Amino acid sequence: MPLAVDGTFRVRDTTYSANRRMRRHIDGVTRLSIVLAGTLRETAARSEVVAQAGAIVLKDGDAEHATDIGDSGSRVLSIELPDDTCAGTAHRYRWRQDPSALRAGYALWHAVRSGDRRPAQDRLYDCLALMTDADERPAAPGWLLDVKTRLEDEGDETIGTAVIAAQLGCHPVYLARAFRRAFGCSISEFRQWQRVRRVLDGCHGGRDHVRLSDVAQQAGYFDQSHMWREVRRWTGLAPSAWSISTAP
Repeated sequence: MPLAVDGTFRVRDTTYSANRRMRRHIDGVTRLSIVLAGTLRETAARSEVVAQAGAIVLKDGDAEHATDIGDSGSRVLSIELPDDTCAGTAHRYRWRQDPSALRAGYALWHAVRSGDRRPAQDRLYDCLALMTDADERPAAPGWLLDVKTRLEDEGDETIGTAVIAAQLGCHPVYLARAFRRAFGCSISEFRQWQRVRRVLDGCHGGRDHVRLSDVAQQAGYFDQSHMWREVRRWTGLAPSAWSISTAP
């Protein structure tokens, strides 16, 4: 559908089959893209990113890259942008995967689907602003990156901020403040984001015979109702729409 933001922009909602490989190429146009479901691995000149649901990328038209779609396929919303739309955005090839990106990305998707141009314009600018927001935050020190990695890898959420801080030899408030300053969210928000991504992956349309009770347990929820409330709060999606990869 056309989306007007100081002009007319082409919006593409594409479902990719599992394990599809796209060799190194350039798109020829600047794009903002959002991974709506599934996973993909993208390799560029100096980076390799494994992108999951809610990830956003701003990609210059001459950025050479290769893309490998994950085992369950992927669905991606892409918006072609003229150069002047990205004024003030220093990095023209950047991925973001964090709570803010997931919320902004799904909000843009909902606005595009609604067909109402003004909200879609606003949500698009919100996503573009995220590409510069990280530049304004200080680089995270190594010990804080280790904490982030631990939170990403841990399935046990009974280990709270106080326990992690004690293991590091710092005060919990200091840890919480440093984490928010470096990553733009609290530790509890980061953990919620991880759970929501696990739900979206578990409910992916490429998976057969999905039981929501199993998804809830694997994602770390006490019950389905808790899972429903949290995922809907983060994405705006009702349970019936969680398998969003099956059809645009």
